Amino acid sequence: MRISATQDETYVRCKRQWWFKYCHDLPVVPRGDLDFGTVVHSVLERYQKADETGRDDNGDPVELYPEGWDEIDGRQLSPVQTTLIRKLVDKAQEGGVLERRPGREVEIEIGREVVPGVDFIGYVDVLLPGEIQDHKTTKAMRWAKTPEGLRQSLQMLDYAKEAIERDPELEAVTLRHNVYCKDPESPVVRKVETTVTRAEVEANWTRLQAQAIDMLELASSDLPVDDWEQVEGPSQRDACRAFGGCPFRTVCSGFQRPEHYRDIINGQMDAPNVIQSPGSWDDVWGSLKNTNTKGNATVTDIFKKRLEKRRSDKRDLAPATSTAVRINGAPKPLAPKPEPPTGTIPPWADADCLACAGSGFNSAGTPCRICDSKATKEGRVASSDFVIDTDPEGNLIWEAKHGGDQGAAPARTRVAQVRAEQRIDAGRIAPAIDLDLVARAQVEERPAKRGRPFRGYMLYVDCMPVGVETTQAERLFLELCAEMATYNGVGSYYDLNAFERREQIQALGDRLVERYTTQHIVVRNPSGSPDLRAFIDVLKAHAPDGGCIEGLS
Repeated sequence: MRISATQDETYVRCKRQWWFKYCHDLPVVPRGDLDFGTVVHSVLERYQKADETGRDDNGDPVELYPEGWDEIDGRQLSPVQTTLIRKLVDKAQEGGVLERRPGREVEIEIGREVVPGVDFIGYVDVLLPGEIQDHKTTKAMRWAKTPEGLRQSLQMLDYAKEAIERDPELEAVTLRHNVYCKDPESPVVRKVETTVTRAEVEANWTRLQAQAIDMLELASSDLPVDDWEQVEGPSQRDACRAFGGCPFRTVCSGFQRPEHYRDIINGQMDAPNVIQSPGSWDDVWGSLKNTNTKGNATVTDIFKKRLEKRRSDKRDLAPATSTAVRINGAPKPLAPKPEPPTGTIPPWADADCLACAGSGFNSAGTPCRICDSKATKEGRVASSDFVIDTDPEGNLIWEAKHGGDQGAAPARTRVAQVRAEQRIDAGRIAPAIDLDLVARAQVEERPAKRGRPFRGYMLYVDCMPVGVETTQAERLFLELCAEMATYNGVGSYYDLNAFERREQIQALGDRLVERYTTQHIVVRNPSGSPDLRAFIDVLKAHAPDGGCIEGLS
């Protein structure tokens, strides 16, 4: 078994992510923005492999930018990126970050046994006596590590083992990041370095040895991929959002089965132009002013952006409803949903707050404004970073919009009491709550309004109402998917064929009108997946007169 510094960091961050990727080979769509960093590394390698006079092995002046230097597997960088790389390399030379020091070894492969049966392998950008250097590209300098962060970098500590093994008398190792910021408006090159002792390096290696035994045991367990819940999940805060987000979040959320995820990603990778254009919006074009980039976007770019946007809008992909869909027959009861943890304190709560007694919620069941204000000033997360709701037992529950923190706490607010009582009464009437009961419950639980009540929902496409509580169409769609999967006795909504899915959504037309009565539904991305579009088409078709407002797209 071979492990790397990347595997080490992934395992520490989330054992389950490591297990998905390295034990079951769940595919990940390659990121096109990595091409920029790959090309930068190649240019820097050519520079540092030349001798002190700047000549290559043949005695000729080294060519940093030979023909084809800006291509990776047939993908060519944009003119903006190639110009940016040249500028960054010039800055690195002028600032002394890029230098040819005596005794350097460039792009050297290292390998060492960690424990019997497990070897560590890696590639060091620059290895000097008593020093490890690594080139890093970043979109903004705020993502660059500080000297203290560098001291805690598992990758650099893992590589430092090579330096102390080569020199038994060495008592300290210098760790250095050469940071190349690829912001076209503010290209910066900076070196960040720190020093660690031999004892710190050896302590990290001892940690890696113990971890390698666990990794080998987990890899040898032959645990089926469908039993992923038995593998420990994230152990670090914001692990699900690190480095652009974990690719397996839809599996951990219960929205996709592992094999379904594998089929979808393999299908994407088999399609042409699956890798993002090197001149992607996030890397270069999004930072330029008055530049028309429409002609540079590929179909895959658009798909990936929409997919990521939907995931970032709402992360609560697991079934979040206790209703059952009734389609051409009697309703089928859902399996009971596990109760959320109770008695926890939300992250924005201030223990010393007199207004809410440290609970984070006021008597009406809404987040405490005083706690929220203090959390924002102190740089902590606020309630706006969470989706807040109530469960059938009347507890307030919250879940981070981007995955991670979640919890629940008792809160006998009026809304919570009404919801709990209605669900209990409905349970006495029938074995499961169908859409009709839910529609009536939603109408009854809302406070009475003066004047004639409005019958039917309001649908906002590419626009947003002001002063009213809104619901995202994507969230309603995901809830419906979970109900339909349960009704049909399948693990996932997408286990049904496309025709069955669309027909069942269309058959729900009138029932959806009753179910979403008085709700203000916002459609931010009406051109999403085909199933989501079908759902939105049904909402549009059954919206009451004047109940659908479309903005300028």
